[in-house]
Amino acid sequence: MTALPGNVQEQPQRSSTILSAFTSNWFVIVMGWGGMLDVVARVWGTKGVMTGWIETGVWINSSIFAILIAIWLTRWFVSPDRMWAELTHPALSHFFGLIPISMTIIGLNWSLMGAEFGPAVLHPIINVMWLLSVGIGLLFSIIITDALMRQGQSNPAQVSFAWLMGSVANALFPLLGNVVVSEEFKHSLGWARFVNVVDIAYFGMGLFLFIFLTSFLFSRYFSAPQPPSAVTPTSWLLLGAAAVLSLGVWGIAASSVRVGLMAPTSLSLLLALSLWGLAGWSFLLGLVMTLRVWFMGQLHFTLSWWAFVFPISAYVLDSRQLGAAGHIGWLDGWSDAFIVMMFLFFVIVLTGTVVGLVTGRLFHSKG
Repeated sequence: MTALPGNVQEQPQRSSTILSAFTSNWFVIVMGWGGMLDVVARVWGTKGVMTGWIETGVWINSSIFAILIAIWLTRWFVSPDRMWAELTHPALSHFFGLIPISMTIIGLNWSLMGAEFGPAVLHPIINVMWLLSVGIGLLFSIIITDALMRQGQSNPAQVSFAWLMGSVANALFPLLGNVVVSEEFKHSLGWARFVNVVDIAYFGMGLFLFIFLTSFLFSRYFSAPQPPSAVTPTSWLLLGAAAVLSLGVWGIAASSVRVGLMAPTSLSLLLALSLWGLAGWSFLLGLVMTLRVWFMGQLHFTLSWWAFVFPISAYVLDSRQLGAAGHIGWLDGWSDAFIVMMFLFFVIVLTGTVVGLVTGRLFHSKG
């Protein structure tokens, strides 16, 4: 299981069954794998020799998602009380944001499958994934926020950068929405404009949740004891959130111009580059926090290590997009170093996950 903050006594009673070990945090695998695929497609393309690799990767990630969503839905039927307790728990609840995030990632991955499937297959998949993402994402966001507001004073041990999951989700949905707009605006302008307006609204949710929650999180880290070392990888979600927001603002602006909702403006590029700068700072902060815990010998492998992969992939995609948009050539070279880092983390985390599955450690880990 992914490292979770808080005392074990304060969490819902653990079940000894393997089924109960597959909590929502397992979807972080889909998030990390999908981000890596998007980077590969952006940097090396989806044609020629890369077609087979991309398609294989998409099928693998889709299979992982299908297995996990089947188990997750089964848990709702088998133990609805436990699932509701997790959804409203101050520490566990944020990982439910991985469900709509994974749906968005799968939609983005399938948008790369044009060499194998035509629009008649891909367009419905992408549209359905976008609809499910924004619907489930909004539902979970309201339930989780309401539960947090009713708990009263929060336990500092249960507060970590995992709280940014909701802002990452709301900022990520428009990335898939931009794909929908680009594919649909010639065939159904009304639907494309609707998607674009909804995307703008969700970007606003993600941006302001990021501002509000980051302020709260920094206040907690400044004034309370250091959180459990097992949640250190979640600090990289600060990088992921900023990079996804930067990707989103430029993509939404381009989509809005495409459907005639607004005129071109340089303000979107200014904001995107500003958020890109924040993402870079967040990377350095997360790196320092991680290295400090590692040197202390307290950074043990859990599924939360996948949080190292997706934020870097988002930062790479953001750097490439802004480099092209602003004609900033050196950003390609800058992103190359992070591509190497992303693959290094991907291999390490994938190996750790496979070993953990084979040995059963992931089913018995407290963190």
